[in-house]
Amino acid sequence: MSQKTIGELYVDNPADPLDGTELFEIEQGGASTGATGAQIKDFVFTGYTTGWVANSDWTDAELVVTHSLGANLSDLIVKFSISTDGTEANSFEVAYGHNGASNGVGFTLFNTSTSAFKLQTGSNGILYVDDSGVVQLIDTENWYYKISVYYLPIEES
Repeated sequence: MSQKTIGELYVDNPADPLDGTELFEIEQGGASTGATGAQIKDFVFTGYTTGWVANSDWTDAELVVTHSLGANLSDLIVKFSISTDGTEANSFEVAYGHNGASNGVGFTLFNTSTSAFKLQTGSNGILYVDDSGVVQLIDTENWYYKISVYYLPIEES
């Protein structure tokens, strides 16, 4: 089982655009989610991204994300992206899930604290559907991943 700890947080300087591995904030004013009854008042939408990280073993991989957002996994939105060359142009988002017909394929997120979580891949890797609709396996490709985490505090009414 391989483990990777995702590094440090950087606070973005408004004069310096986001470069990938940093903490960022987007300020917004009042919106309502309506159906749930939750109100989003004046809020700060915060997040963290790992930037593109090289990886070659997608089997039984334990990717640990340390984010310092002060929220449990159930209060976070997590996006898991893969790129064949570490660029946005050749990237795709991988959806949660497992394939019952192929044991040990997929990934799951596990809460570890209010400042970290673990993305655990299956013993045989990760499945994705390519742009022609064919299911593909990622197991030993020399590709890149990026994990983006978003936290938006919601005040229950």
